[in-house]
Amino acid sequence: MARIVRWWGLGAFLGLVVLAGGVWWLFADYWLERAVESAGSRAVGARVELREAKLDLFPARVRLHGLQVTNPRDPMRNAFQAERVAFDMDLFSLVLGRTRIDEVAVEGAAAQTPRARSGALEDVRPPEPAQEFGEAGEPGGLGEFRLPDAEEVLAEADLRTVEGAEGLERDIRRVREDFEARVRDLPDREAIEVYEKRVDDLKEADGGLAGLVKGGQEAARLREDIRADLKRVEKVQADLKDQVGGFRERLARLKEAPGRDARRLVERYGATPEGLGNVAPLLFGEWVGQWVRSGWYWYGALRPYLEPLRERIDGEGQVTASKPLRAPGLNIRFPEEPAEPDTVVRTIRLSTPEEPMEGGVGLEGRVADLSFQPSLWPEPLTADVRGRRAGQGSRVRLEAVLDHRQPGSPEDRLDLRVTGADAAGWRFGGGPLEVVLEEGRADLDGKAVFRGEEMDVRLQGDFADARMAATGEGELAGALAEALTGVSAFTLSGRITGTPRSPRVALDSSLQEVIGQTVERMVEERLAGLKEEVQNRLEERARPSLREAEEALSGLRGLEERVSQRIQSLEDLPDLGG
Repeated sequence: MARIVRWWGLGAFLGLVVLAGGVWWLFADYWLERAVESAGSRAVGARVELREAKLDLFPARVRLHGLQVTNPRDPMRNAFQAERVAFDMDLFSLVLGRTRIDEVAVEGAAAQTPRARSGALEDVRPPEPAQEFGEAGEPGGLGEFRLPDAEEVLAEADLRTVEGAEGLERDIRRVREDFEARVRDLPDREAIEVYEKRVDDLKEADGGLAGLVKGGQEAARLREDIRADLKRVEKVQADLKDQVGGFRERLARLKEAPGRDARRLVERYGATPEGLGNVAPLLFGEWVGQWVRSGWYWYGALRPYLEPLRERIDGEGQVTASKPLRAPGLNIRFPEEPAEPDTVVRTIRLSTPEEPMEGGVGLEGRVADLSFQPSLWPEPLTADVRGRRAGQGSRVRLEAVLDHRQPGSPEDRLDLRVTGADAAGWRFGGGPLEVVLEEGRADLDGKAVFRGEEMDVRLQGDFADARMAATGEGELAGALAEALTGVSAFTLSGRITGTPRSPRVALDSSLQEVIGQTVERMVEERLAGLKEEVQNRLEERARPSLREAEEALSGLRGLEERVSQRIQSLEDLPDLGG
């Protein structure tokens, strides 16, 4: 028996087993803790820390306590924190090179919690998304408008008032010359004296039958002559009256013309809300861009882990060979039927901390079907995570479906809702117009769909109980800043399409109406002052021409009086009867 069993060998073996077990018992937890911190820090690009780690073999169980994952973009905050992470693994699957986890319990989960010290690492750079989110172009400016002064307006103006006054004066003088010629042809004082003499001659005519007959014939001729001349004079009087009446109307309109010309000229320079353009990109473009770029950073950092690991199986039924890390030769792995991923986590359950975390967001919810080879797993990754900020009534909920089962056409859907967020301190705008929310609550809703390289992101924001502090550079920006300080509620909507490298962004806001009203009121006030000044300058320029037109019209009125006197002289002649 002694020859069959070599006791010194058995003792050595047992000693090695005990030694290995002792080393495991002493250092396994330490190695696990350091492995998690080291690998996590390299993956995140910032410090990942554990307070304690526990690893058991029978059953295979991992427990992580005091997990803190630094936000690489804000090293004084943790992107994620958990009091305890625990899960069991299938030991048989581990022996076969697979990781199968039915459920991961994450207790005391929280996000964006403050850190006591910076989690930045000097020798590790944060990972960047495979594709940067491009710029959508400049948000544009306010389109500050400038009204010219009165002299600039008149320099470019078609001065209809002055031209009209000069034309009226020319027309009056021409008509006056025509009527003076016609008046000269009318019976004058000498002609009236001739009629008077003829009347006297009739009175002195001889009596008798021959005298009566002769006198009757002469009286009839005299009567016809007087009537003919009277009709000619009345015709001239009527024509002259029509001309004078027309000229008076034209002169009255010309006196009102400076006001009309001023309105017409000023309207050419009138700025409108439509001409100002959409100011939503100026106010909210940078703010929306920061939120979208932040979301794209985390989405882009996670997305590579959801892509299929093609180095394992390159197409159905094909065998690929890769050089092993150690030893010569080739490591051949044949595809399985059915193929299964190396790592699968069926469920991750998150629960909020028992004690509220100051400044952080407590998380609860469920993540299901996490696999780093999604093309080999029948279900897409789904998530329904809810959060609540400590000490506030704000809540957040993220619902996501990340479907990468078809490597050539992945489709991801995300729905993020934030309700009752404290918007105090949020800043909008930039350049000529800056706005700070001193108080306010916000409800935000973002829906995103990514199909391959194409994306469709829709945003909606409702702000209430707002109190704004705004500053503006320039007259227009100053007026808008003053108007915005009186707004207590507003909405924001937007849509982002295209590709992450070349996004197309469209933003709109109910503040456009407030801004439009402010611009209209400002334009009205400015234009009223400009119109008054232009009208005064036009009246000043047109005054000499209008004065000459009035003098010419006075000459026509003198002709009217002369014609009236001649009519009166003809009517004063003795009535010859008939």
